[in-house]
Amino acid sequence: MTNQVATLKMGQKFKRTPAGEIPVDWGASFLADVADILGGGTPDRLNPEYWKGTIPWATPTDITGTFGNTISKTKEMISELGLKNSAAKLMPPGSVLMTSRATLGNAVINTVPMATNQGFTNFICKEMLHNYFLLHLIRSKTAELARLGAGSTFLEIPKSALRKIVVPIPSLQEQQSIAEFFSALYDAIEKTNSVIAKLRELKSGLMQQLFTKGVANHKKFKMTKLGRIPESWDLQPCEKLCELITVGIVVQPARLYQEFGVPCLRSMNILEDAIADERMVFISREANESHAKSKLKEGDVVAVRTGYPGTSCVVPLKYDGANCVDLVIMRPNKLLAGTFLSRFINSPAGRKQVLQGQGGLAQQHFNVGEVCKMLIPVPPVDEQQEISDVLITTDTEINNEERIKESFESLKKGLMKVLLYGKIRLRT
Repeated sequence: MTNQVATLKMGQKFKRTPAGEIPVDWGASFLADVADILGGGTPDRLNPEYWKGTIPWATPTDITGTFGNTISKTKEMISELGLKNSAAKLMPPGSVLMTSRATLGNAVINTVPMATNQGFTNFICKEMLHNYFLLHLIRSKTAELARLGAGSTFLEIPKSALRKIVVPIPSLQEQQSIAEFFSALYDAIEKTNSVIAKLRELKSGLMQQLFTKGVANHKKFKMTKLGRIPESWDLQPCEKLCELITVGIVVQPARLYQEFGVPCLRSMNILEDAIADERMVFISREANESHAKSKLKEGDVVAVRTGYPGTSCVVPLKYDGANCVDLVIMRPNKLLAGTFLSRFINSPAGRKQVLQGQGGLAQQHFNVGEVCKMLIPVPPVDEQQEISDVLITTDTEINNEERIKESFESLKKGLMKVLLYGKIRLRT
């Protein structure tokens, strides 16, 4: 990302300031002294002339959930007349735009002249403050900004509170070095996110193709209730393909929990084709035996009933003999591979059946009766395995990128605490 080397300066001395402990050669200033702080506004929605223009007008949704450092386009545009007749202000390129209402502390830098709505507080940096340094400093202060939020309907950071925030001020050269380092790190995270998104899109497309055309060179197809599938495939309700379809512990499961014992999977542990070990609960061996109906075997498929209904995965060897709470349990027979069943339920065709089976109920459930009726395409077992292998390979690539992203995120979090406050210095 950068050829700069982080070093701890020998003999470096620190001083205590309202901005925290910082190097003695750094300054500290009120934010109001180093940046002009401006709000935003919304032109009257009833006047169409205010909304026929070319001025980008940002709302928090334009930046929420993004990892980019800059913004150049917005969903909505306003006119010069709308700008003039509202509290909105035209922010020059290079301003720091920060969400200060509801979602607090998201920040980007505009690359074109831009206005914002009142959900932003915006900063125009003065000559002693580098805009990208401020950008990353704001991003490091999300917890502090949340504490400053006030309001009964939604949280909002008062400008008076922002003006009183004291920020560290290294030399402009060091600010730029720190800013470039974090900008490169955010760019790396954004690129990784882009790769993950493309891989997920690829997986979705692969599922659509694999569960309707297969991997063999099929020449003949037939129409079914699920659409066209290879003529050699069968189509069966899930109950015909499983030795067992049942549900996990549903009656007061919490009374069985203890600190150690037999793992007990819950909805929060079930991801698409994976199990999350975090927040696992345990039950005693006696409780596990008394609820033997829901004891799991390696190769079983478990699916979420409530919340994200239908989300499925295969039980690995690690959880053979474990139990589960309020999950649908499917034990495929010799005609159906568990990896194939799980991935089909998670596919667009499977999800469509799950959603149709819910009947529009406000409380979403995926019940045993609906699982039994779910139609499953049945290729030969060897082709089922080939289809699963293709998707497993894609999952492995996605997981690898996710781990790369996590390492970048961990690096970012750790370095924000030290670089932005001079505990470690970048060689300039």
